[in-house]
Amino acid sequence: MRRQSLSTLLFMLVFGAFAVGTFAQEKANNPLVGNWVCDDDGTQVQIRANGSLTINNEEYAYRVKGSVINVIGEDGAMAIPFQLDGDTLTVDVEGREMVYVRAKAGGKVNKDGGTAAGGVMQALVGKWCYMSNLTGSNSRMSNRCFVLDASGTYE
Repeated sequence: MRRQSLSTLLFMLVFGAFAVGTFAQEKANNPLVGNWVCDDDGTQVQIRANGSLTINNEEYAYRVKGSVINVIGEDGAMAIPFQLDGDTLTVDVEGREMVYVRAKAGGKVNKDGGTAAGGVMQALVGKWCYMSNLTGSNSRMSNRCFVLDASGTYE
């Protein structure tokens, strides 16, 4: 009895070491693993080595074949071509090119897509104007504009 439990324990240790080694190798072989933030709209993506990913808190499965990532959800699957250049991931989603930047370790990402160090959601960067038209016996028109920079400053 003692001999059988010892051999079972030995088997479990060998199998566990193999599984941990395989997981570490998968992570090293998949350069997409990590946290990504889209420059344009602040979309957050977390890609895990176990074949799952999260897009703005929605869970999906994925598989990579060549330069295409197949994202699988409850609605079906979608093939998304991508290019990886260091910490920049460019994907083509339904004809729209989207650029993601890898979130640095320790650099937390806020829910609006900006980093804890500062910055704003990239979709808001640019010139914004408010226009008002009043018609009637005293008609008038006015507008006010400002430019929002990526750093969060404005003019």
